[in-house]
Amino acid sequence: MEVINIGVDLGVTAKHHAEVINSEGTEICSSAKFTGTKQGFDMVSKHVLKHVDEEVKLRFICEPTSMSWFPLAVYAKRNGHEIMRVKAQKSHDLRKYYSRHTKSDKLDARALAMMPIVERESIEEVYLPDRVTNALNRRCRQREKISKEIVSIKTRIKSLYHWVMPGLTDCFEDPYGERAKAFYKKYTNPFKVKHLGIFRLHRVLEKTGRQQPSEGLAERLYKAAIRGCELYDRCDEYIDFDELQKEVECELQLLESHEQIQKKVDEAINRFYKQAHPTKNIETIPGIGETLGPVFLGIIGNPERFSSQSKARGYSGMIPRQKDSGESSKKGLNITKDGPSRYRRALYLASDTARQWDPQLAKVYYDQMVHKGHCHNQAVCAVSTHLIGRIIRVLKDKRPYELRDLERKPITKRKAKILIKKELAVPEETRKRTRSRRKTKGYKRNHIRGIAQK
Repeated sequence: MEVINIGVDLGVTAKHHAEVINSEGTEICSSAKFTGTKQGFDMVSKHVLKHVDEEVKLRFICEPTSMSWFPLAVYAKRNGHEIMRVKAQKSHDLRKYYSRHTKSDKLDARALAMMPIVERESIEEVYLPDRVTNALNRRCRQREKISKEIVSIKTRIKSLYHWVMPGLTDCFEDPYGERAKAFYKKYTNPFKVKHLGIFRLHRVLEKTGRQQPSEGLAERLYKAAIRGCELYDRCDEYIDFDELQKEVECELQLLESHEQIQKKVDEAINRFYKQAHPTKNIETIPGIGETLGPVFLGIIGNPERFSSQSKARGYSGMIPRQKDSGESSKKGLNITKDGPSRYRRALYLASDTARQWDPQLAKVYYDQMVHKGHCHNQAVCAVSTHLIGRIIRVLKDKRPYELRDLERKPITKRKAKILIKKELAVPEETRKRTRSRRKTKGYKRNHIRGIAQK
């Protein structure tokens, strides 16, 4: 059956643009503009089919632009058509080849339609997860965005008090706990704290929080207030503490609202996570707990879509670039970063913990640091490529993960930890050698002199 390639330049707010060619690269009908609705998709399908005489299969090719690709993918899957995606850099390079100084929707769509002919390996079928996995993945992304907002608000609050009352946030065990936030709401003005005095300040602190304030908290806060008073004595023309108090109140309200929303999102994540992965076998892998488990499950979805370990690693973007020429091959190149950034971040965090508990992963980390001279980050990235295979295997086999020693024999957590500490601990000298250093004036001269003396 002949396949008709339909390159679709997706528009977020504007109409989509389609270019249609056959398997030989010949244009078979005029271009079409259509909306991202069922009527629009039906229109472009009928427009193509009326220009062919025999039964054909339609192949839609697009870039993953925003979420505009999703309605098209659902339509194509539902009607038995193919839906393929192309990496933006690939289509960009082909468009530049066609016309270096021209950028248009028509040219973009044509470059997409030509991709299967120019380089078949550059396109891949769009994967649509089931509704539960899709919801889980979207909720995990939402939680990450909210977490970043919370961190940003806390940073602004800490930065403000750093110049208003230096050292104030360090006085609290939890600078964003219930007692600390209650203090921020009323006492941004250091002169107000000074007027309150240590005794009354201690009484105020006792009324906030469920537990008794830590010993010496009132004294530490009072000293921070005194430092602030010394800084801003007779500076009323430059700073308005009442206005600063209102600013802090707004930040605290934002922080509280974001934390409440985060709790609701966490509840939704736990609900979808239980539906999608009731056994929670993925959490038996060292480094993966109740926080990272839903993230991995939402991103990977159906593990069967990866036919090999190499494809699973390639999707993560954690594999290094390759540059060979003649008989030479460059080593130590940067990773490709092709996959989702959330996936790489989660893999890095999980791998840094897993190499401390899994002897086989600890061996990979040890070899990278000691024998190959790589830094900590490079070694953890190397561990990540091995961790990916373990995640995929656990999900495919639907069984818990089992720790094994260097001879592939089962081992307990306690014995694994002892083995790593005894045989696979990276020496501190190696860490110092691989740790980046600031090259000060005369560094190169002194470095060469030191080598010569040896």
